[in-house]
Order: sequence, then structure tokens, then C-alpha cells
Amino acid sequence: MDFFYTPHLLDPKTSGIIDSMYHIQGDYVQFQRSILPDGKVDVLICLNSIKPDHQKDKILKPGAYVQANRSEAFEFNILGEIELIGVRFYPHTFFRVFAVPPAEIQLGIQDLNSFFSFSVDDFISQLSDFSTIHQKLTYVENWILSVAKGNPLYFAFEHELAHQLTQTSSRTTLDAICADQSSYKRIQRYFGNVVGTSPKQYQRLLRLDALHQYLLSANPNTIRWLDVVYELGFYDQSHLSKETKSLMDLTPTQFLDSVKNFV
Repeated sequence: MDFFYTPHLLDPKTSGIIDSMYHIQGDYVQFQRSILPDGKVDVLICLNSIKPDHQKDKILKPGAYVQANRSEAFEFNILGEIELIGVRFYPHTFFRVFAVPPAEIQLGIQDLNSFFSFSVDDFISQLSDFSTIHQKLTYVENWILSVAKGNPLYFAFEHELAHQLTQTSSRTTLDAICADQSSYKRIQRYFGNVVGTSPKQYQRLLRLDALHQYLLSANPNTIRWLDVVYELGFYDQSHLSKETKSLMDLTPTQFLDSVKNFV
């Protein structure tokens, strides 16, 4: 059966807010993927009913959902006809847009309506009126911008430090970006209360995401693990192996063999 996965080139206005966007569409297929524990937050906009198998009895009806606290790998299937728009955020940018701490969202897929005083049903209804993928994705971007403009930037100082950690992934320590002990404690509290994990754990997840992107673009026949260690800031090959085993229960080679199954 036909299946289409369409990444979206972000508008410059939203590139500092949204990490990435994608559109999944297929006709009566069984779509199987593994979720990478990358610490990010996805808003899933379903345009038809889908069934993710990691929540066995749950049917997601047309609507908007949030998937946060991605700190462990898990599998999911989507059964039947699929049309899904995904918007991926870093935890601090999700908080910037929706003023909801990802730390308060349970692992799994939750209805977005549960977290807001406004309803997203009208947004979903209007989205369904568009005929092309580009129109739908552009409408979603504009909606996110309108929501973000209505929310104040809470914890601006901590937000900026979280952004710095994100931009430098594992290459900059928390000590390096904090001017003093006071700012160090503030960012620690921010991560615990907003992101839901420690800065150190968050950096581990970012580095795993960087590894995923690296392996996706690498030639599996010529890859050198020492190059991977050097490029991504692992201490040595043993550290690389311990991280993939700890976070995904896979060796680096097993991860490479299955890397395209992860999203």
C-alpha cells in the first residue's frame, strides 16, 4: 500500500520555536516505528482515527494530542488509513508556546484539550478544509504562532540557558553556561519543574538524537565508530556503547541496523 512521509521546511518565523514538522499519509497500511528517547515533545494532529499499539485499548479520534517525556524507547503501530501531522518541539519551546510544563504530561499520548482553557476542535475542523499538504502545514505553523503570541515568556533567563544547552547538545556543560551558583540552581529547578528531567539527562537524550541523525546520513558500509565518538562528544567507544545500551538496550551496531525505524 502507498505510504508517504513528508518533512516540512519551516517558515523562518517558526524555526526558533518548532524543531521540525512532518506529514504522514497512507491508505490502509500498518505503519510501524520506534520512538527515539530524545527528550522532545510532539504535538500529533490526527485527521482520522488511529490506534497506537503502545496504548492497547486507546483509539485516537480526529483531534490534537501531545506526546511528552520521551525518555525511553517504545514501539507503536498505526492501523488502517493514516493522515497525521506531527510538530516536534524541544521541551522549553513547547512550554514557551503552550505555557504547559512537559514535566506535568504523563508518558504516552494525551489529549491536547486536557491542558488548555481553549478548545482545539475548531482548529482541527478548519484544518480539515484544506486540500493540499502545504496548505495544512502552513495553517498549523500559523496557528502555533498565534498561540505563542498569547503566552508570556515565563522564566526568560532559564529559558535562554535551556536554549543554550539545546544548541550545544553535549558539548557544553551546565557549569560552562551558568555565571554563578545562583544561576546554576535556577536552571536545575527549571529543568525539574518544566522539562521533567535533569540537565545532564536532557543532554544525554540530545546526544542520542544527534547520533540518530548522524547514522541516518552515514554510509553503513564505511562508518567508523571513532569518528562518531569524536563528532558527537562521547568520551570513547565504551561510553558510546554504554549510552545506546542504557537508553535503548541496543549496541551501536544494532542501532545502526535499525536506525531508519526510529522517529
